[in-house]
Amino acid sequence: MTPFDWHIGLVIAIGIPLVVFLAVALWPQRIPKHKPSQKIREQVQQETEE
Repeated sequence: MTPFDWHIGLVIAIGIPLVVFLAVALWPQRIPKHKPSQKIREQVQQETEE
């Protein structure tokens, strides 16, 4: 056992959850099939006109 083994464990213990958190936070949301982008654009325009 080398003195750097705990560094590897620390990187794994912190790194993996951090990568998963960033992936979930930054992954773009999918547009539902029943709401195409044109319908969403029209809805946003209607809301800004009000």
